[in-house]
Amino acid sequence: WPLVAQLRTHLPGDSTDALLHYWNGWWVQRALRDGQSPYYTAYLFYPNGLSLVTHNMAWFQILPWLIFEPLIGGIAAYNLGILINLTLCGCAAFVLTYHLTGDARAAFLGGLIYQAWPYRLSQLAHPNLLASYWVPIFFLFLVLVLRKGHWRDAVLAGLCFALVGYTRWQQLIPVTLMALVYFVCAARDWWPR
Repeated sequence: WPLVAQLRTHLPGDSTDALLHYWNGWWVQRALRDGQSPYYTAYLFYPNGLSLVTHNMAWFQILPWLIFEPLIGGIAAYNLGILINLTLCGCAAFVLTYHLTGDARAAFLGGLIYQAWPYRLSQLAHPNLLASYWVPIFFLFLVLVLRKGHWRDAVLAGLCFALVGYTRWQQLIPVTLMALVYFVCAARDWWPR
């Protein structure tokens, strides 16, 4: 709230970065429609154009935008992507907390806290900061690897770690530190194996 009430009329957040991320979705859609790379545009710094290789593309926001924009319009699709990212954050934390505690009430509370974390909700104009649902899923598979030692869980943990970096590479720093702390603290469980 109030995003749900303004789904079709307002972009969330209190900065102009929401406009940039909205433009990203529009540009990727246009580039794909025209059969060109989304990593270069002549629309910026015309007539020379600009490489977008290092541009801040929130791909997990752009994908739902591409799906829903033809159906419900651009602003509503952008906002729906924001709500989907927030929901996935809550669901991912729920799954991790439920695995660790076995208590659905604790898992619901953990998911709600992770989803509605004040920093996250203050960054609605930065969708790549919202799409941090890969972090709890990474830790779920890390826990499974250290407890059970299955190679499949190790591969999935590595994939989720890569997706954390793909979403926002700066998130790799705290995630790596947290994983190292957990790795050391859980050493008595996995070291004998």
